[in-house]
Amino acid sequence: MLYKFTIGIALLIFTLSCSAAQTWEHYLKQQLQHDYALLNQKVSDCRAQRQPLKRITQPWFTQLNKSQKYAAASYLAQLVKERCYKDALQAYSASLLEYSAETGDQSDLKKWLPFIRVYRTPQLDEAFKQLDITAIQHYLHEHPATQPFSVLQFLRQYPEFAK
Repeated sequence: MLYKFTIGIALLIFTLSCSAAQTWEHYLKQQLQHDYALLNQKVSDCRAQRQPLKRITQPWFTQLNKSQKYAAASYLAQLVKERCYKDALQAYSASLLEYSAETGDQSDLKKWLPFIRVYRTPQLDEAFKQLDITAIQHYLHEHPATQPFSVLQFLRQYPEFAK
């Protein structure tokens, strides 16, 4: 009787382990989905932390033309947001890259690429490409407590963007 019971338990464990078997591809997809959910939550948390950014009065910003100011403010906002959700972004990016490389399925990667870029209109593309971001990086270094902010709300503090 003990023999039959032991065989029964062994068969049950084998059946459960077979039904719980998971392929590497399935594991990577689950990890990707998990990391995406964490990133989405962190992005939402960061968005909820938005605070108005005070007017920048330093010449590196005030002497820029309208297009350059928009580009500088956009890059600044992007750097601040990325700093806010850095760990979650790195985890998702790594999972996405590993999943895409391992499976050859690049559909998620292709959807992600436009979202990771700093938004710009075609008319402002040159301003974005030519802007030296050294001063922006220096500003963030001097102001480490800068929280996520609305680019448009920030820019409305300057006469060229006032309604």
